[in-house]
Amino acid sequence: MNKFFVTGNKNKFNEIKKYLPDLQRLDVDLIEIQSLDIKEIIEHKLKEAASKPSLNNTLLIVEDTGLYLDAMNNFPGPLIKFMLKAIGNNGIYKVCKGYDNYRAYATSILGVINTNNEEIKFYSGTVNGRITKPAGNYGFGWDRIFIPEGSDKTFAEMETIEEKNKYSMRKRALNKFIASGILTL
Repeated sequence: MNKFFVTGNKNKFNEIKKYLPDLQRLDVDLIEIQSLDIKEIIEHKLKEAASKPSLNNTLLIVEDTGLYLDAMNNFPGPLIKFMLKAIGNNGIYKVCKGYDNYRAYATSILGVINTNNEEIKFYSGTVNGRITKPAGNYGFGWDRIFIPEGSDKTFAEMETIEEKNKYSMRKRALNKFIASGILTL
C-alpha cells in the first residue's frame, strides 16, 4: 500500500519524514474550507484527495495545526495562517500584549484515510505555552512567537528538529499515529 503525506508545506513533511522514512509527499492543490474545527478541515481534504482515481490502495495523511490564544477566547485556532498573513508574528504578539494575556496552546491533528474503505482516523497532540516577542531563525509560521511549556526558547530558537520535537504538538500526534499500528497495513 502506498503511503502519502498530503501537503504543500515542505517543512511539515520534513518533520514527519524523519520518523516515517517510507512516507512520500503528495503536493496536490486541495480546497481548504474555512472552519474553527480542525477535524472538519482535515476530513474535507482527505475526502477530496481520496477521490482522485490514481490514489486507489493508498493511505493518505493530512495534518493541520491550530494556535489557540487565551486572550482571544482560543481564536484563531486553525485560522492562524490567515492571521499570520494579515498581521504577522509581531501583530499576534501585540494582540496578546494588549490583553496582557500571553497564554496559548497549539494542537496538531493528523487525519488518515485508507482509500480502500474510506475509513478516517484522527490522532492529536497538544502543547501548552505562551506567546512572546518574535525570536529565532529556525522553523516556520508562528514558531518565532511560541514558547512551549517546559522550555525557555521559542520553537524558532530550537536549532534542530530533535530539540523541537521534545515539545512539538505535531510529534505528539505522530507518536499516537505510529503507536496505532495503522502503518502496517
